[in-house]
Amino acid sequence: MRAPGIAIVGGLLLRDFFNAHMGLDLPWWVWALIVAVIIVVVNLVGVKVSVKAQLGLIILSILPFLILFVTVVFSSETSNSFDSFHPGKTGDGSVFKGLLFAILMFVGFELSAALGEETKDPKKSIPRAVLATIGVVAVFYLITQYTLAIGATADLPDFGPMAEHYLSRPFAIWIELAVILDVLAVGIGFQLAAARGFFSLARDGVLPKALAKVNAKQLPQAGSLAVFGITVVTTLLALIKYGTDLVDPAGPDAFFNAKVFNGFLGTTVIGGMLICAVYFLVCVGALKLFATKNLLDLGGAILGLVTCGLGIAAQFIAGTEPSPGAVWGRTLGLILVVLVAIWAAIAKKDVIERVAQHAIEH
Repeated sequence: MRAPGIAIVGGLLLRDFFNAHMGLDLPWWVWALIVAVIIVVVNLVGVKVSVKAQLGLIILSILPFLILFVTVVFSSETSNSFDSFHPGKTGDGSVFKGLLFAILMFVGFELSAALGEETKDPKKSIPRAVLATIGVVAVFYLITQYTLAIGATADLPDFGPMAEHYLSRPFAIWIELAVILDVLAVGIGFQLAAARGFFSLARDGVLPKALAKVNAKQLPQAGSLAVFGITVVTTLLALIKYGTDLVDPAGPDAFFNAKVFNGFLGTTVIGGMLICAVYFLVCVGALKLFATKNLLDLGGAILGLVTCGLGIAAQFIAGTEPSPGAVWGRTLGLILVVLVAIWAAIAKKDVIERVAQHAIEH
């Protein structure tokens, strides 16, 4: 569900960006469909192209934040302090409220594993890619949050206003564009992984065989088109439910006040709950298979169990539950979890073992 949500938020971002800087006022859903088309085309051209496109977009989106970080840290207007890293400095005093959000900041670090069957030496390359991604994301997360912690004020609440104040208006536009480029990169990655997930499950008989169809370049064409189709349907459903009302299209809060933003929030809740459930099961599997053999693996597995368990629990506790407009995401997420559990209970053992064996090999 993350890929359809990416199209929705991408549509809102592009709508605001082109309307503000070029006077091009197209509806958010048109931009969302454009985002969906760009993502599926890049993924169908070739895996090398999609990976290079991701890396290029990520580099272009990271650079302005690094420049802003250095500028803010060495500015005479700011005072460097590590108080923001203190566990007690959480605004309302609750780390719990931001737990699922923090988990979602790292979602996708494992997507390189989806390219295992297209990698020359997956047993070496994939673990390196996953660990390197975790390291890069962790450092970038700390940099951006520290920038906000020491540079943000009531008049400069976000990166855009901060960039304009500390650097220039053109640089602030680059920051806005960087966010859009990052959304595209994330969308490419999610569809790439989902398409290969459809392909592998269809090949092993879990899903209809038609989803295992590949194109002339041996890429999972049917899987990519399936994700594209789900994205289009989700976008149209959001259009029917929320319309094109952006509250005040000319105002500074048009993006977050847009009713359709609930569509993105709902898909995020679904994705967050499901990914926490998957991570939880991975930790259970680690404890069963190898984690008890050394303290480092054991500690990691237990910490993962607790973190993911709390991330799921946060969706059902007053004060940390989804916003009213996104509660449907929690409900649909529960339904999907139940359906998967039912399938796992009635599926033939040899089918599950076949799927697991492909995962082990690649």
